[in-house]
Amino acid sequence: MLFAIDIDLTIAGGFRAYIEHHNRDLALGISQQVLDGLANYQEFLLLPEVMAYRQNNEARFEESKASIRVSPDVILSLEALPRATEGVALLSALGTIRYYTIRANEVQKATIQWLYEKQFPRPRSVVFCENPIDKLIKLCQQETDETIVLIDDKYAVLLKAFDHCTRHIPAVADALRWRLIIVAFGIETCSLPKHNAVHLLALPSWQHITDLIAAIDFTLK
Repeated sequence: MLFAIDIDLTIAGGFRAYIEHHNRDLALGISQQVLDGLANYQEFLLLPEVMAYRQNNEARFEESKASIRVSPDVILSLEALPRATEGVALLSALGTIRYYTIRANEVQKATIQWLYEKQFPRPRSVVFCENPIDKLIKLCQQETDETIVLIDDKYAVLLKAFDHCTRHIPAVADALRWRLIIVAFGIETCSLPKHNAVHLLALPSWQHITDLIAAIDFTLK
């Protein structure tokens, strides 16, 4: 069994790395005390300094957001989500671990270094993808006929990508049909839709990893 694990917002989080990047990059001058008191990225966007800056510099703010994807410093500043390292370690005893991420080539080295520093299993086993469709294509190209468990916070986008493959790249959809289990990270089971060709499971947080393992066993029986 292959466990294909997304990185951003699945095992890596930390909006603080983003807001500190914006503060430096845009010279906003917001004090560290204020930044430390924020609960999420949305609160940062509502700060008077940020709102005032964006009124006349929205294009530059969007450039700053885009630069996050190619900033090794931001990547290395991200936090591992609670119990993510332990959860992935449990999965590594049940199958092969590989990380599938939609990140720029400029941060490949930083991504691997971050996985090492956070003590995730098989930190060099990373596949960089251009978009969700490319993620499915690379899963299809690189794997055999084993079951693939894809853990990703963008499950809805992946379902649309699978439907796109069904219409336009049928070989990929046929190769993954019913042997791909998409695990919606951060989602409660009751919120899952149904799909006619992909197994769907939920992982609300890494604290629920044993529940996921049991659900996978049940699905495969």
